[in-house]
Amino acid sequence: MNEPTGTDAMDALRAGIRHISASVTRTEYLAEQADVDGEPQLAGLLRSMTERNRGLAQGLYALLAEETDTADARPGVDDLLDRLPTHAAHHASLAEELRVGGRGDLASWMDKLATAQHDHLVSLTEARHWTEENLE
Repeated sequence: MNEPTGTDAMDALRAGIRHISASVTRTEYLAEQADVDGEPQLAGLLRSMTERNRGLAQGLYALLAEETDTADARPGVDDLLDRLPTHAAHHASLAEELRVGGRGDLASWMDKLATAQHDHLVSLTEARHWTEENLE
């Protein structure tokens, strides 16, 4: 490990991951819209950008894992399991704010995100127990 967690370098890696991940999602969406609009060449270009950015994001994750000694999947999954309830609660809170603000349509999307986080938690928990049983 070159630097302790929380340094400017680690913050820069995490920021890079956030930005490139958002870029992947956006270009995937735009590629789908280009297909709907009958622009297959544009859709292909956007998908190419998506794949390149996905590779870059994976590279950033690998660097971060190497720098923080978290390259093993098990600690990463444990960390994800710890974070999922917080993410679900955050989305549920946003849904409630949107409902109070009269945006039930947007609140339903936040509810879907909260439900997805809960479902992921259940699936990972079940998979983790299955894996631990097979290791014994």
